[in-house]
Amino acid sequence: MKQKPKIFFSSNNLGHTSQRIIEILEKRLGEKFEIFSQNNINPGSLSVLDAIKDEIQKSEIIVVDVSSQNRNGLFEFGFAKALGKAIIPISSSEKSELPDEIRQFYIINYDLKSSNGTARFRHRIKDSILKQY
Repeated sequence: MKQKPKIFFSSNNLGHTSQRIIEILEKRLGEKFEIFSQNNINPGSLSVLDAIKDEIQKSEIIVVDVSSQNRNGLFEFGFAKALGKAIIPISSSEKSELPDEIRQFYIINYDLKSSNGTARFRHRIKDSILKQY
């Protein structure tokens, strides 16, 4: 049986917002893609960083939440970029608040506090991922 292509979701916030984003990805794209995040990582004999790098290398698409500009997330963004991976940055922050290196990318803004914002995000993330793959 052919393996599904993998999407790695990177976020420093493993709380409610990240869980909702993972649920949206799984519901909208779970039939076609395997959705993976730091929540799934069991480093075993690897360090957590090495386990994350390993998962990024195995993934076709990397969805990175750049809202908080966390160093870990920015490292994962840069690592995926260096590998030539398809990267889809998402953010709850305004584009002008993000570093120049990130602003050059098409960024999907999200607002999961309203049903309209959630619906818009679901549509935009699905379309962006399907265009990449």
